[in-house]
Amino acid sequence: MRCHFLPDRVPVLLESWRRLCQPFAIDLSKIDRVFCDLFRVYSGSDRHYHNLTHIDRVLELVGEWKASNIDFPSLQFAAWFHDAIYNPKSSDNEVQSGKYAASKLAELGINPDKIDRVISLISYTQFHQAPTNDLEARILLDADLAILGSPSREYQAYARAIRREYSWLSESEYRAGRRRVLEQFLQRDRLYFLDIYYAKFELQARENIHLELVNIDLIP
Repeated sequence: MRCHFLPDRVPVLLESWRRLCQPFAIDLSKIDRVFCDLFRVYSGSDRHYHNLTHIDRVLELVGEWKASNIDFPSLQFAAWFHDAIYNPKSSDNEVQSGKYAASKLAELGINPDKIDRVISLISYTQFHQAPTNDLEARILLDADLAILGSPSREYQAYARAIRREYSWLSESEYRAGRRRVLEQFLQRDRLYFLDIYYAKFELQARENIHLELVNIDLIP
């Protein structure tokens, strides 16, 4: 396989990707080619947060459900592709990520019904709402927002990374937009759908968001 230098955990991610794809009897060269495509899109110089580190963390939480009676492959594929297209100036990244996923999964010969399921799961990340009977969607959304409930220092690094992804906005524009997003989070009854993640992340997430709101006008 020819690909750019694979630092840190990327070889682990490659092996995880191969394990996901191999049950579908896909040629290894095709599996690796799509991985390289994913590596490329998530390694852009403008990917300060929505990068392979984020995907790695989402996959780690998703992996906790491997033994559950769910459509685990579709959930994993959705985790891999949900931020593949990320343009902070665009409002349809989730739609475009779904289209990208459909194209790449079709290259791999994945069943169209499964591709449709992956697209559906990705679509829920746009507004972070999911049907009560869709466990896979709720797992994905909770894993996607786990960063909000991380320790304070890690959360602060996340907040700085998000700011860098919106570097084209002035300070006043960014603060106004970020404030709206954070306040919308706090207005929700629950940030996390599943009790396991609610217990693990909810209180810390609300504390982190509250402190960012308190300090947002103090950011230099």
